[in-house]
Amino acid sequence: MANDLLPPHLTRICPNLMEFLSQLPVETSQQLDAEILDTPNFKATAGRLDDLLRLPSAGFVHTILSDSAMRSSFLAAVGGSRFLFSILFRNPHLLESLFIRHEFELRKGREIKEQDLQDLLRGIRDTADANRILRLYKEEEYLRMGCRDLAGLADVVEVMEELSDLAAASIQAAVSFHQRRLNVKHGLPPGVAEDTGFVVIGLGKVSGGELNFSSDVDIMYLRGPE
Repeated sequence: MANDLLPPHLTRICPNLMEFLSQLPVETSQQLDAEILDTPNFKATAGRLDDLLRLPSAGFVHTILSDSAMRSSFLAAVGGSRFLFSILFRNPHLLESLFIRHEFELRKGREIKEQDLQDLLRGIRDTADANRILRLYKEEEYLRMGCRDLAGLADVVEVMEELSDLAAASIQAAVSFHQRRLNVKHGLPPGVAEDTGFVVIGLGKVSGGELNFSSDVDIMYLRGPE
């Protein structure tokens, strides 16, 4: 059997995964078996792969699992974190952009994140739409950064810096969006000139570039002439 390294009971609980393994060349199937067994919780990993393989985007999963260059990082994310798996399961289009296009290999600085959000929010007027865009971008970036972290492609300093840059870029995008929206709706507040300054000051870990995945962000708003 091509998938004889995995425990037999997985045949019953992971039928999609077992069917996929049976279609692979024996050597490739056994290598994938071994890599699944090497994840922190192989039963959870197998179950998550089975869930992804029953989605309409299963073809992307086939491509990823058949390619050793993509597979190791993919298994690191799916097998190493239920949180990252949940993002991928809710947003299966990220299978193509993150893994097949190899975006998991990229490190993004603050300038790139700010440009991404500026492009995504261009022409958006509704607050609910803006909030959705910001939330989805955060999830996409969490998945990319988490994958790089678990796959050993980024050290802890890089991960903290990227998370802090994401927070800063998201705050900048939100402030810019709502400033434009409120100026159009209400005009400038009485006594406030066009060139009155407004700044968001990050406190604690975000200002030091030391955020982690569970951090909240402490900020303070100031406007001139305060």
